[in-house]
Amino acid sequence: MVAEIRKLDKQLTDNAARMQNLVETSGSTLMDTPGIGPVMAARLIGRTGRAHRFPTSAAFANYAGAAPVEIASANSPRARR
Repeated sequence: MVAEIRKLDKQLTDNAARMQNLVETSGSTLMDTPGIGPVMAARLIGRTGRAHRFPTSAAFANYAGAAPVEIASANSPRARR
């Protein structure tokens, strides 16, 4: 069991190194953001693609579900998140 854990730990370390290399090769600056390491950056790029394909930052936020959508009912506007 210990040998298997060591093997899996090595695979995780190798995967993180490969992801860091791929993110750096892509030219992304995501890892410059505090709290975003190679794994998170790779996941973001993998799920959303390159951010420059969106015409504005608001379009990217809308795609990612990070932009609030304003809804109004009975003259009381509010944001749905």
